[in-house]
Parts: sequence; structure tokens; C-alpha cells
Amino acid sequence: MNIQLSVTLWTVICFCLLMIILRNLLFKPMLSLMDARKEKITLAQKRQAEFAAMEQEHQAAMEQQAADYAKEQKQQAEQQLEEIRVQSKKALILAQEQRLQQVEDYRVQAEQMHQDILQTLQGHTAKLAADFAQNLIKD
Repeated sequence: MNIQLSVTLWTVICFCLLMIILRNLLFKPMLSLMDARKEKITLAQKRQAEFAAMEQEHQAAMEQQAADYAKEQKQQAEQQLEEIRVQSKKALILAQEQRLQQVEDYRVQAEQMHQDILQTLQGHTAKLAADFAQNLIKD
């Protein structure tokens, strides 16, 4: 086997030219496409992360609103319950006052009836005593 210097030189020169041509026509465009794709992927990941963060913020805001709404509803229910308690106490006090007034009215009526009955009995007693006395005198 014989190595020829001219063939080896031309082979190296052709190889170098081929590498220069491939670098300019194939490798640079391919690398730029790969870099562009990598940037798109990075941008998409960044957008996805931003979207996830926004979604988490939105979810947190929704949960906060739900908690605030529940708290507000609880406060309203407590206020309504307190109002009902106050109204019940007022109604109970009013009912007790009415019952006391009715008892007092019945007591006054009973006293009046008692006085009327006593007066009627006194009048009848005097009349019966007079009639009895007349019957005794006649007999």
C-alpha cells in the first residue's frame, strides 16, 4: 500500500471544503432552527407556568370569596337568630304582662262581684229579718 501525498492533500482539501459548505448550508441553519425551537419550548413552558400561577391565584381568590361569603352568611344567620331571640323575649314579656293584666282584671271583677253579692245579701238579709219578724209578730 502506497500513500500518495497529492491524493492525501486533495482529500484533506476536499474534506475541509465539504465541512465549510456543510457548516454554512446545513449546520448553521439546523442549529438556528434548533435554537428557535428551544426558545419556543421555553416560551411555551414559561406561558404554561404563568397560566398555572394565574389559575392558582384565581383558585385562591375563589376560595377566599367562598370563605367570605360563608362568613357573611353565618353573620347574617347569627344576626337573624339574635333578632328572633329579642323578638321572642319581647313577645314573652308582652304575653306575661297581658296575663298579669287579665289576672288583675279578673281579680277586680271578682272583688266587684263579691261586693255586689254582699250588698245583695245584706239587702235580702234585712228584708228576710223584717219578714221573719213580721211573721213572728203575726203568729
